[in-house]
Amino acid sequence: MSNETILVDTNILIYAWDHKKGNKQRKAIETLDRFKGQLCLSTQNLSEFTAVMMRNQCDLNWLHQTVRRFTHLMTVLPLTQEEIVMAIQAVQKHQMHYWDAQIWAVAHTNGVASIFTEDGPIGETIEGVTYINPLVGK
Repeated sequence: MSNETILVDTNILIYAWDHKKGNKQRKAIETLDRFKGQLCLSTQNLSEFTAVMMRNQCDLNWLHQTVRRFTHLMTVLPLTQEEIVMAIQAVQKHQMHYWDAQIWAVAHTNGVASIFTEDGPIGETIEGVTYINPLVGK
């Protein structure tokens, strides 16, 4: 994992801010700190993070500042129409949920070899993209 780019799924971002998650919060923060120079997001991750935080009635000024921090600290990869089509195909070919397939398509298209997530086929590699759950272990 040395110096490879890693896509961070939304659940890791949410856990980093959720003080009710205890150990998951600690591990999410440690992960974001340890791999800070290697992490990227998709536009879907930012949208999903925003929607979850708004649903939980967070302060909108805080949310604005937090999303801006994410975009300054991590590369944000766009979601294109080609990746939407790839995601649909991945749902059929790899039996993925559509939203997970979208994240996989963005990673695959951009040469990102790993996705940090709590969801998906942890430990598996699908067409060059490996799913890793950084919240398990130590």
